Formats: sequence, C-alpha cells, structure tokens
Amino acid sequence: MISSKNIREYINFLHMKKYSAPATEDLKSRWAALRDDEIAGQLQGLYLHWGIDSRTAQSYEAAFLQFQQSVTMPEAGNFASQQVPAYPVQPAKAGGSNKTIVYLSVIIALLGICGFMFYKMSERSAVSPLTDTVSTAQPDRQRADIPQSAAPPAKVKDTATAATASPGKRDPQKVKVIETLLKAEEARDMPGILGCFSANLQQYWDVKNPSQSELMNRYNNTWTKTSDNANHDVRIERISDNVYDMYSVYEYYINKDGQAKSVNTHVRYIFDDNNKIIRTFGVN
Repeated sequence: MISSKNIREYINFLHMKKYSAPATEDLKSRWAALRDDEIAGQLQGLYLHWGIDSRTAQSYEAAFLQFQQSVTMPEAGNFASQQVPAYPVQPAKAGGSNKTIVYLSVIIALLGICGFMFYKMSERSAVSPLTDTVSTAQPDRQRADIPQSAAPPAKVKDTATAATASPGKRDPQKVKVIETLLKAEEARDMPGILGCFSANLQQYWDVKNPSQSELMNRYNNTWTKTSDNANHDVRIERISDNVYDMYSVYEYYINKDGQAKSVNTHVRYIFDDNNKIIRTFGVN
C-alpha cells in the first residue's frame, strides 16, 4: 500500500506520469510529512484535482507497487559498496559456458546499477519552484478576466469590521505565508496549506478551534463542489504587527452547473509569534 515509507517515490511517479518531469524535493517533503492515516484521503483529493478516475488511480498504484517489489534498488551513495552476487563457478566445461554465465550476471548487475543512477539523477534534476504548483486552468471554458481571492465560496457568518491599514512596514515573512497559502489553495496542495496554519488554529472562517481533520474536510468539501478556484490582483495590507488583510476577487466554477462565479473578498489573517496563521475570517 502507499504509505509514509514510499509516498515520496509515489508522488514522483505520479508527477512523471502527469508532467513528464520529476516532482520537486519540497513537494515530496510535504507529502512525506503526512501520517499514514492521512495519505489515502489526500491522494483521493489529488486524483480528483488531476482528473484521474478511480480505475486509473488503482492501476497507477498497482503498477508502482509492482515496480517496487520487482526492483531492489541500492541505497543512494552506496554504489561502491554494492557486491555482485557470488555465483558458484564450476570447473570450466567445453565452450566456457559457466564463465559466460558469470560475465552476463556481472553485466546485468552493472546495467541495473547504472539504470538506478540515471533514475536518481533525473529525480534530482532542477525544477523551478514556481512550477511546483499545478495550474487548474481549463482552456475549454470561458473565463472572466478578473482578479480572485482565497475565501471559500461559502457564506461566512463570523466576520469582522474593516480596519484601517497601519502605515508600519510589512513583515515579508508574514506576506510570504499568505502568498504561499494562496498558491497552495489554488494548487489544492493540502500539505502546503496545512503548513501555513498554526497547530493551535483558533478560527477558520465560521469554524472555531478546528482540528486538522476538520480543516482538511472543509477544503475537500469545497473542492468537490467547485473547480478552477483562483485569486487575481491580490493586495495585502498590514493592519498591525500580527494582523494582515488580503483583498482580491475570488473566481471559481460550480461543478454542478458549470457556472462561473466571482466574489470580491476581504480576508483577515492573524498570526502567532511563529508566523503561523492562528485565525482567518472574512471582513465586512
């Protein structure tokens, strides 16, 4: 089964299938941080996002697991210590057939090691971090040329009144966290999303003190009902040291009827002392 022991290799396997290029180290590390009981659910979300049906997903997993079982890969960096299996060599007979078998065995083993080295080199080939997110644009649909926001397309009950932006200098780390969250939401990258929030999240829109599972369910519920969720013309303003507001227009499609929607959004992010989001909600 796909677990924390092989999720890095499987994500790389899927990335090669989808984009003919290896996944970045950052993307694989975020998946590797998930617990075993979280991986299956997140893979289902990824399959849905990439348009992979259940039958194809099962065939991908089966092919990957079969490949892992059939190929014993030496640990990276230990090629010099790999020993070619010793085969019993009987006294040479006519034609030197036993020597031929030994030579062929050595050649096959060396080819296997060379093949694995090439695989590792291609896996570590440079991929720009800017292409690590997955574009959700669908060219066959008519899209409005307007900006978008990170707010879930759900009516929010718990909102705050607008505050005047503080003239103080913005903290680049906090701005980076908000930008990273917006990109992860657009790419439907759940590990990337969770990495932006505090482990002691106090509020996510209308949900108070949500657990990580509740937060994941909230996102997955939105993603099953909508597609092409994205943000444009994002503007981030500092309200106070740990309070930042984000303005944008949020654009998405309703899967049920294919209608395009756009909403002007004003979202507040409150940070803890570790530059993690501890509260977020809509602002009137």
